[in-house]
Amino acid sequence: MHIARRTVVFTTAVASLLTATPAVAYAQQAQSTQPVHDFSKAIRETVFVTTDTDTDGDSLKDKVRVQVIRPDTPRKVPAIIEASPYHGGFAKADFHPADVTGTPQLAPWAPGEAAQDVDQYPPYWDNYFVSRGYATLAVSTLGTGGSTGCPGTVSPEEVRAMTKVVDWLNGRAGATTAVDDSGAEARATGWSTGTAAMTGTSYKGTLALAAATTGVRGLKTVVPMLPVSDWYDYYRANGGNVGPKGYPGNDADMHVKLVLTRDRPEACARAVTDMQARMGHENGDLNPFWRERDFRSRADRIRASVFVVAGLNDWNVRPKQSLDLWSQLQRSGVKSRLWLTQGQHDDPLDIRRQAWLDSVHKWFDQELMGLRSGADAEPRVQVQRPSGAWDAYGEWPARGALDRTLKLASLHGPRARGWTDDPSRTGDQLATAPEGEDPARLAYLTEPLKEAVRISGTPRISVRAEVDGPSPYLSAFLVDYGPANYPVKLNAGQENWCFGDSAPGNTGCRPLKEFSREDKPLKIITRGWTDVRNRNSPAWQSPVEPGRAYAFRWDLEPAEHIVPAGHRIGIVLTSTDRDHTLRYPAGTRVTLDPAASAVTLPLASAR
Repeated sequence: MHIARRTVVFTTAVASLLTATPAVAYAQQAQSTQPVHDFSKAIRETVFVTTDTDTDGDSLKDKVRVQVIRPDTPRKVPAIIEASPYHGGFAKADFHPADVTGTPQLAPWAPGEAAQDVDQYPPYWDNYFVSRGYATLAVSTLGTGGSTGCPGTVSPEEVRAMTKVVDWLNGRAGATTAVDDSGAEARATGWSTGTAAMTGTSYKGTLALAAATTGVRGLKTVVPMLPVSDWYDYYRANGGNVGPKGYPGNDADMHVKLVLTRDRPEACARAVTDMQARMGHENGDLNPFWRERDFRSRADRIRASVFVVAGLNDWNVRPKQSLDLWSQLQRSGVKSRLWLTQGQHDDPLDIRRQAWLDSVHKWFDQELMGLRSGADAEPRVQVQRPSGAWDAYGEWPARGALDRTLKLASLHGPRARGWTDDPSRTGDQLATAPEGEDPARLAYLTEPLKEAVRISGTPRISVRAEVDGPSPYLSAFLVDYGPANYPVKLNAGQENWCFGDSAPGNTGCRPLKEFSREDKPLKIITRGWTDVRNRNSPAWQSPVEPGRAYAFRWDLEPAEHIVPAGHRIGIVLTSTDRDHTLRYPAGTRVTLDPAASAVTLPLASAR
């Protein structure tokens, strides 16, 4: 690792490699690729790959813009693809209202001006991998950053468009064509081996995962970081409208409107209207719109290997997206690896720096180059603990983890048997002072733990309750009560960390980031939500009659957390979760039967 203000610092040994023959990178005895290619002399070109979709209805096939950076070498090279909707920046759109009095409503919208700031978010893979013998491709998704067509929040058409880039790399006859900026035919077969990886964070990682579920030939591995594996679980939960933290009321059409940066964005107005009609914002039910964006259930179609990265404190793309995906990959026999960081919605490059680059370098060398890089010798699962230390495991959830069901009536709890919803209160506020009476929630506690326990898996809640009022939500928080020091946020410092090669306008440096830390009396380990009207199925609603008790069951988000000895485990029940759910008028009354209610925890030894 090197710390610098402006430039990349190379050792004499690395500098000498830059003058070596390119064959060194591909020598039979090499265990890893080396930085032998001059990044300043890399070939840079832009091509437009024709897809088989026409999402804007103009009778022309959509084209996606592909920016290629590859080493200047006569040898064919593999490709690392980062497909993104963000290369054109962002358009303007109002968020849907989170405060509702009846049926949830959509904010009005009209397409704005085309974006002018193309290439706002270039990937970082080129700075590190081009000199090591890889091509990197920055692909603008449909309707964004110079591509035609319309965005679709990883619609089937958007996924097919990405697979056409892999087809182009392989030169498949009749599969696709491409032209460069001048309109001349552009072929990749002269420089591409046909093998490719797809990667990226968040939406970009989602595209990588989605492309892998098509089984497209030539896509050898994907590295989805903080991906959405099922869009229903991103914008919904058990029939309820549940948004990412801080964006309650958000929905699938919002993303389309924000990244619609193509020329003549009004061409996609009908596509947006159609999406709004299909997504079911008014009821939150699971329907065909969401099923076609469920990539997790298609894990058995994946031919590529998968390296998943998730943030345990990420309440934007919640941990469920990666942890449920991981479990499905194991059931489907897909070669895979998992990293769980203490980050929020943070790139692992900012969290683990050189260790991340070393690991993904070995992974690409093995999966794309066929080198014996030592990638398979690394642990299959690595978990960062709040201290910053990393634990290595062979599987997740923890080996030996068993579900333990605790009746709420057997725990330390309040005298009150119910609560009155107060949507002005946050989850953190509702979780404080658990032994005190609070009219807006119920809190139940275990005895102080005699020894540390590891919560590893998916906690579940079952309650019997009467619900009377406008809010259809039941929310639950699983809490670690006890003083501890936790990482809070990853913050950029004044110094730059230079991890790769630089070129004019494309530095291989970024601000060095460190976690800020805070002593806290509690930590919300995980949380979960349900819409009481969807108690029988997320796909349809049944009315709830006031004064009648019903059984409600729902999963919380999967969790990986060690509760220290002396701490207590708490479960907090309420209605509105202000950071995530819609906010109905205050006053919903919930009456609970603790003897018929329980929490089930996946527990393992912390040793």
